[in-house]
Amino acid sequence: MIPVENISSSTMGNLLYYVAIVGLLLVVATLIRLKVPLLRKAFIPASLLAGLIGLALGPYALGVIPQDMISSIGTLPTHMITVVFACMLLGVKK
Repeated sequence: MIPVENISSSTMGNLLYYVAIVGLLLVVATLIRLKVPLLRKAFIPASLLAGLIGLALGPYALGVIPQDMISSIGTLPTHMITVVFACMLLGVKK
């Protein structure tokens, strides 16, 4: 079952689950982009395709992804940018 509560410090397992779903959407979009030559020629990025697939599966279209999960995924950039900035200067020599 899909966990639908908002992400807090006690629900880091849900955070990993949501990141896995976003990753799965990106993998599917990459495979679609590899199989459709028009998308490659038009330079359509896989992230844009993954977003469109996510919108199609979201609560306003097919309803596979519930609204609570969408609102929780909206908090992911805050957590992910922390990881990006924490790793940015690793391996840089002074």
